[in-house]
Amino acid sequence: MKKIFFISSILVASLGTINAQNKETKTEPVLKPAQLKQLPDARSKDRVAEIAKLCNLKPDQTIKLTNLYVEYFTKSDALKAKKNSLELAEYAKQVTTLKNERDASLKSILTADQIKTLQQAKKEIEATKDGAAKPRN
Repeated sequence: MKKIFFISSILVASLGTINAQNKETKTEPVLKPAQLKQLPDARSKDRVAEIAKLCNLKPDQTIKLTNLYVEYFTKSDALKAKKNSLELAEYAKQVTTLKNERDASLKSILTADQIKTLQQAKKEIEATKDGAAKPRN
């Protein structure tokens, strides 16, 4: 009797486990704030906000830049996902092409003065990084 009870309880437990594995949950994944920050929309808004601090952007420029960076970050993420399947030279070539396309679009949206302001800010950031990386004597 104990053997029958034991075997039947194992059978019931295993059927419940199999049934639980077959159920698909259709709940939306809950994203943490750190994960939301990584989405192209959030990253593009941050980048455009940084540019807006440096340059006086018009509303139409802000919209165009936001769309540009959403597209850029989406393509960049897709390229990063394929990184392991590509040779290093091919990956580097595609990254360079993507950045060149972004820069060309950026130049068509911003004025010459705004581009100069961004380039100057980029040089200052690079100088700060270089200075921080070098040991002081």
